[in-house]
Amino acid sequence: MKKMKWFLGTIIFFSSIAANAASVWSWIDGNWYRVQSDPTFEASFFSAWPHIVGDNNGRPIYGSGEIFRLDKRDGHVIWKYMGTGSAPYGPGITDTYFSDFMGTWKAIDSNQRTVKIVSQNGKLYQLHNHGRIWAYTNGRWIRIDDNSRTVDIVIASGVLYQLHNNGDIWKYNHNICLDLRLGKDCWTRIDNNRGVTRAIKEDNGYLLQLHY
Repeated sequence: MKKMKWFLGTIIFFSSIAANAASVWSWIDGNWYRVQSDPTFEASFFSAWPHIVGDNNGRPIYGSGEIFRLDKRDGHVIWKYMGTGSAPYGPGITDTYFSDFMGTWKAIDSNQRTVKIVSQNGKLYQLHNHGRIWAYTNGRWIRIDDNSRTVDIVIASGVLYQLHNNGDIWKYNHNICLDLRLGKDCWTRIDNNRGVTRAIKEDNGYLLQLHY
């Protein structure tokens, strides 16, 4: 029997059976619910910003008072916003800071493998093109996953999720791992619609996935 639930003013039907053709599903209270959608909404999973991997190029990422940006045009540098005012000067400093119309930015990472960053609730994560995921914690980067299947990362309501190229979706257990280590308890698989799930995104604090 299907259960009915309200989500963003839309009736959602929960079912353990994957839908035929294109459909959107929302992760709510430990279950997946089908969201009534349309082709425009489904197409938003692949919009140029910010959902597709690597396309947050030079655009600010806002995360609860902190602002970051990934600029692939300048060596895949991740910049942290430091506030208004001009950048400091001195030997080697010009490679670490720059100023624009917003104020001063500081480089906190530069790696050609970086393809995406996400930030929310004071947490910043980056994805490398070989599947590694890194967390920015106390001014340093900690590797929290290393899986060549990983193709995308998303934050929804402060929780990090990753999508594998086989359709598996995994949730990061931040309260257990505290961004300090790799481990089997750090990630929980919340979906394994292999060959069906094509993309994930965040919408109004909810994690959504697209089926085809």
